[in-house]
Amino acid sequence: MSASVIKGYARASSMDELDIMGSIMTIGPSVIMGLTCLYLRQAITANLCFHAFMLFAILTSGWSLSGPKNRILHREGSFSKLPEPQERHRARRYGFAMFSIGISLYFVCRFLSAPGEYLGVNRLELRQTLDEFGVDRLDRMLVFSLYFSFLNPWLEEVFWRQVVRWRLRLAAASVCGKDCPQSRVKSACRHADVFSAVAYSAYHSVIISQLMPAWFNLGVAFPFLALMACVLNRVADSPRLGVDACVALHAGLDASAAFWILDLRFGFLDGAFP
Repeated sequence: MSASVIKGYARASSMDELDIMGSIMTIGPSVIMGLTCLYLRQAITANLCFHAFMLFAILTSGWSLSGPKNRILHREGSFSKLPEPQERHRARRYGFAMFSIGISLYFVCRFLSAPGEYLGVNRLELRQTLDEFGVDRLDRMLVFSLYFSFLNPWLEEVFWRQVVRWRLRLAAASVCGKDCPQSRVKSACRHADVFSAVAYSAYHSVIISQLMPAWFNLGVAFPFLALMACVLNRVADSPRLGVDACVALHAGLDASAAFWILDLRFGFLDGAFP
């Protein structure tokens, strides 16, 4: 997305509106996750609530649920047409690659964990916690895993990579002023992207903090997700890749995460990793 385009939109927008709406969109998912996980302690309810929030924010902000269509409507990146079929096939390959990496990392973690533990956490206690969060029936969780692996990446990528970043970038450009050089606008937009990545990681950390120790949440999960969000931001802006590739990469990661949760709760691999 060019700095001149961002400056043009920023001049036509109200700074107060950008601040208020940008803040609500950025902080809202963390607040919803905190209320539903820390107080209701229901993982599925938490997902449905912040998905409803994201869907409402996308549709009421003049955006589409189609990532490629948003590139044209809001002039993101350097796209002038929808992705070619071969680009969609390439995005699917990225998704399978990310799923393979995620599953491989999980196997390594199971292998390195002591018997009866997962990364230092007692597996029986972890399963009890998952039970308390509603992860208690295999049939229901298999259905939810499909929902989580396909719908969640789609909504999150449109919301975080397009809608929220667009708002934060406009707000950053407005702060720069109308006469500032484009180099300063680009720098401000990069800072906005980093802020969106931190916000993206923060709301995931709410639920992770309920399952894993602080060292894992703050030392591994939070920086990994923030870095992953920064990578996805770059992928979203790439003329060759775009949001379709972000959705595919996110879907691969979410599918592997769904497998982790199912195995940790129901013990599919306990025979191989006691």
